[in-house]
Amino acid sequence: TSQVALMQALLNDPLLGQCSHASLARLLPHVQPCQWEAGATLYHAGDAASALYLLSSGTVRRQGMADQPPPGGPQR
Repeated sequence: TSQVALMQALLNDPLLGQCSHASLARLLPHVQPCQWEAGATLYHAGDAASALYLLSSGTVRRQGMADQPPPGGPQR
């Protein structure tokens, strides 16, 4: 994937697309395209954050812990 294609993916994102080109250019060296097989686990509930995932195609399904708030999140 070219740097131009990665930058376009960032610009097309509803949240990241609001950032300045300069901000996204600073982020770009840290962007790493990845692919996963269907059913792969990206992370487990309670894991410390180590990445930001920007989905370019496919779907993600959250499993388990539906009744528990995220760590540090609001209590129900």
